[in-house]
Amino acid sequence: MCMRFCAYNKAKSRKNAFEKFNMRFTPVEGSDNKMNHELRLQEFPKNAKYVVKNMIRELKYGNTNTYLIKGSGRYILFDTDWAGTFKLFCKELKKADVKLQDIEYLFISHFHPDHMGLAGQLAEMGVKIVVLDLQKGFLHCNDGIFAKDKRKTFVPIDDTKVIPISIEESRTFLKKTGIEGEILHTPGHSEDSISIWLDDGSLLVGDLNPLYELPMHEGTRIGAVWNQLLMRKPQKVYYGHAKSAILKNAR
Repeated sequence: MCMRFCAYNKAKSRKNAFEKFNMRFTPVEGSDNKMNHELRLQEFPKNAKYVVKNMIRELKYGNTNTYLIKGSGRYILFDTDWAGTFKLFCKELKKADVKLQDIEYLFISHFHPDHMGLAGQLAEMGVKIVVLDLQKGFLHCNDGIFAKDKRKTFVPIDDTKVIPISIEESRTFLKKTGIEGEILHTPGHSEDSISIWLDDGSLLVGDLNPLYELPMHEGTRIGAVWNQLLMRKPQKVYYGHAKSAILKNAR
């Protein structure tokens, strides 16, 4: 009985904290300057039109939410699932009426096995992997994990075929594809984690802890990252595993 009561109080406490967070939605100003420098987040353009456009399509064919972002030409893919899910990926593409040849670039939120498992295989088929300079040391962190699992077809990333860019170059790079936005370094879940910010108010965060968990991360690195992101006043957040969320009173 005591265990049930304690669990109830814990759940109630989280619920109250989340409601409190919703009420004070505006992020705290003046966060840690060191963290600000580390994140290297630029101010969002003052002349940007913040209306979420129908340019993002979710592909769910395993445990991870992956996303297609439509530019002026072909698509950018954000994340993949585990190795061995290629056939499921192709089926999901067909449902979305998208061909593999329609995908030009792949960005990976972080190099954990459930987000980069198909990267090498897709690269062999013509998709170009774009790697941020801060991610270079993480490309092969999981090669050993896949090598032990003989059931899965895993193709390691060929370093000579990746396109390296810096955070500062990301806006120019995306603009060439017809997408207005930039890549942000958002550590917390992992050191190599990145997010994609679009100037229409869309934010793709990979495995950064969902906003409904923010009250539990106040005063932490994750909390500081979210405070920086919320200053941009996102309209919709796309998560790696949770359901996407439309933020009320965001702008």
